[in-house]
Amino acid sequence: MASLFVPGHAEMSWDLQFPGVRHSDEPERMTDLYEAVVTHVGGFILSASVQEFALVEQILLESVMQPAVWRALLAMDVWCIMAR
Repeated sequence: MASLFVPGHAEMSWDLQFPGVRHSDEPERMTDLYEAVVTHVGGFILSASVQEFALVEQILLESVMQPAVWRALLAMDVWCIMAR
């Protein structure tokens, strides 16, 4: 069974900054590691085929309902991105 790898608290607490998405009339902004991970995981999942999505959905549901905080939080945030 596949699982969703999510860095732990130590990795997610690093003070890393990445350039965020820039819109034409806004200045560039920096994002933290968590936002970068959520954005890229969400984009990857949204590119899944119809056949792959059943497995993705199962993995996300299992990830929400377990005790690893960062994994559950990431899964919930990815669900929110997909719902938008």
